[in-house]
Amino acid sequence: MSFSLRILDDRSIGRYFQAAALGYIFPLLPSSLQDKVLEGFSQGSTSLTSTEVATIINTLSSEVSKVCQSKRSFPRWYLAGVGDSKILASITFKGEFEGWCNWLISAAQFTIKKPDIEVRTPMFLKAYVFSKYRDVGKAEKEDINALSLYVAAVGAVVSLVAGELRRGENVYELYVVPDTSLDSIKEAFKLYSLLHISIHDEGLEDILRGLLRNESLSYELAIIFATALHVYRASLSAAKMSLSGFYNLFERYRLVNIKPEMRPQVQWERPLSLTPLLKQLEERRVLDLLYHLYTCTSYSIKFAERVERAADITAQCISSMFAYLEAGSLDSLLACVASATRVAEKFSELCYKAGQAKASDAESLCSAEREFKFLVKDIAKLHAF
Repeated sequence: MSFSLRILDDRSIGRYFQAAALGYIFPLLPSSLQDKVLEGFSQGSTSLTSTEVATIINTLSSEVSKVCQSKRSFPRWYLAGVGDSKILASITFKGEFEGWCNWLISAAQFTIKKPDIEVRTPMFLKAYVFSKYRDVGKAEKEDINALSLYVAAVGAVVSLVAGELRRGENVYELYVVPDTSLDSIKEAFKLYSLLHISIHDEGLEDILRGLLRNESLSYELAIIFATALHVYRASLSAAKMSLSGFYNLFERYRLVNIKPEMRPQVQWERPLSLTPLLKQLEERRVLDLLYHLYTCTSYSIKFAERVERAADITAQCISSMFAYLEAGSLDSLLACVASATRVAEKFSELCYKAGQAKASDAESLCSAEREFKFLVKDIAKLHAF
C-alpha cells in the first residue's frame, strides 16, 4: 500500500515549511528516499510505502526533538477557521495538543499509523507569500493528509528563527525557508544546523532581540545584521567551518517576516543576502567589525542616559557599513568614525571617573571605551583596504 506525500501549492508558505523539514533530514535519508523527496517538489507529490513513511516521520521526530529542547520560540496559533491547535490535536491519539515538543512526538506515532487521514489545513500554513492569491474562503476549505501536515508543521518549527519580536506596538515572527530549488533542499541541513547553534547560551534570536532594543536601527537591517553576526560566530566558534563554505548558499533561502493576527499577515519577504557582506568583510580581514558593532550597540543602550546619542551613532555605523559595502558610500562611513571617536572619548572620561570612585560599573564603562576604540579601528581598516 502506498501513501501520498503532497507538496503544498507555492501559494502557501506550507510548501516552504515542507522543504525546510525534508531538507533538514535530507542527508540522513537513504538515497532512494532522497530521490523521492526531490521528485515530490518537482511533481507536486510522491508515493511512499509504509516503511518509507515511518522512516521520514521517525527521522523528523528524532531530529526536531533536539532542536525543540533548546528552542525559545514556536509558531503562533491562529483563531480564523477551525483553529490550528484543534487541527493539530486531531492527529494525536489523545486528541489533545500539549505543547509543540510533546505534539511532535505524539503526532509522529499517529501519523505513522494513519498517514492518509484527512484534516483541514491549519491557518499557519496559509500565509500567502509568493503570489497574489487571496481567495481565503476557498483556502479555508482545503484539506491535507496527516503525513503532509506533519512534515509541514515540523518545517515551521525548524524554520522559525525568532518569535515575539517587538518593534513599537507590533509583534512579528521571523522564518528562514528554502526557496524550494533542489539545491536549497539538499543543503538545508547545513544552514539550519548553523542557525540553531547557541554560543555561550546566546543564539540568533538573542542577538536580534538585543539589536532591536536600539530603536534607531531599522527592523529589516537589524535582521540582516544579526543573522550575519550569528553565522560568523557560529561557523568560527562552534561549527568549526569556514564561512566560504556557505558563500552563495545563503541566497537560496528567504527571510519571511510575519505579523500574527487572526490570520498570518506576511509583512515582507526577501532573499537571505549575506554572501556579499560576509565575503567583503572577510577579504578585508575585518569580520570582527560585526562583533564590535554589536557590543557597542549593547553598551550604547545600557548607558544611553550617560552618553548622549550613543544608540543613534551605533545605528548610523551599522547603516554606514552596509551603504559602504553595497555602494561605496564614503561620507556616512567617515561620519561614523568621527561620531564613534567622540563616544569612545566620553566613555574614556566615564571610565576614569568611575575607576577613581571605585564605582560598581567601572569595569563595564571601561569595556565600552575599549569596544568603541576597536570599532573605530575596524571602520578605518575597512576604509583603508
